[in-house]
Amino acid sequence: TDISLEKAYGLSMKHALDAIVAAGGKVSGDRVTIRTQAVAPVAYEKGFEGLAVAQKVKSGAVLNDGPFELAFTGCGIVVECPVNKSDDGEYVAQIELTLDGNSETLALPYKFKTRKTDAYWNYDLPEGPHTIRLELKNPVDSVAVTLRDVVIYKKE
Repeated sequence: TDISLEKAYGLSMKHALDAIVAAGGKVSGDRVTIRTQAVAPVAYEKGFEGLAVAQKVKSGAVLNDGPFELAFTGCGIVVECPVNKSDDGEYVAQIELTLDGNSETLALPYKFKTRKTDAYWNYDLPEGPHTIRLELKNPVDSVAVTLRDVVIYKKE
């Protein structure tokens, strides 16, 4: 770039002062007055309405060592399963997840810009007993795929 850091700081300050004036504030020399607004409450918003945590299972199971299976009772589940310690930034863990006999393949990339720690979630299960199984289909020595937590939900 052909802009100096000092010039970038100056432009940032100019934009901030312009925004203050546009919102009804005042700038006089080195004094800035920011117009305040009255505090107004926002509408209450409840996440996961009708659900409550029934159980949190701290697993620590390493899927490289073999499949993980869990029987649980509830109406929802979140599986936290990050991909760790990869020498290959392009690695994508392929995990076969089977829930109550229905299978799907989860793709969990190692890359920090695209990875996620919550490998699977489902908040719409019928209330009752369920079984989940996870199996790493493409293990490599430089990667540890660790099942960290499983959160089970119930109806409130």
